[in-house]
Amino acid sequence: MSAAGEKRGLVESTNDAADIGLLGPSAKKQRKKPVTAKSLGLTKEEFESIKAANVKKDLKAFVHTLNCQVDADWHDGYEKQAETKGEWFEALWHPLTAVLDIGVNKKTALAQCNEVLKPLLTPTMTFLHVHAVAVQQMTWKLWKRKLS
Repeated sequence: MSAAGEKRGLVESTNDAADIGLLGPSAKKQRKKPVTAKSLGLTKEEFESIKAANVKKDLKAFVHTLNCQVDADWHDGYEKQAETKGEWFEALWHPLTAVLDIGVNKKTALAQCNEVLKPLLTPTMTFLHVHAVAVQQMTWKLWKRKLS
């Protein structure tokens, strides 16, 4: 910055110099190339499966539904609550297998795979939070039957 009364120089920063062409083309900030399925070597279906926004929206909806079901009918709504928990696990299954297939097996799109995993660590969508919802004990018994 210049003090009061001092003359300002023609070029104040390297960004200004790059803008007027004094530093050459390499001094300008490079734009990030958009990440596409083709640039990662993936099919469109594979690329869609590792979009974090879809995963976050789906899991959040299941947690909200489970909370609403518990509020509406804690005692007799255990079958619907167990079904919602099962749907939460199924919704979780597809992104996790996509992360394993694409990020681990193909060793590509690691940043996108990391973004898919981040919502799973947020307090409102973790496994422990889903089980912390005050559902009736019958949901555990129904789950044991389904898993057997």
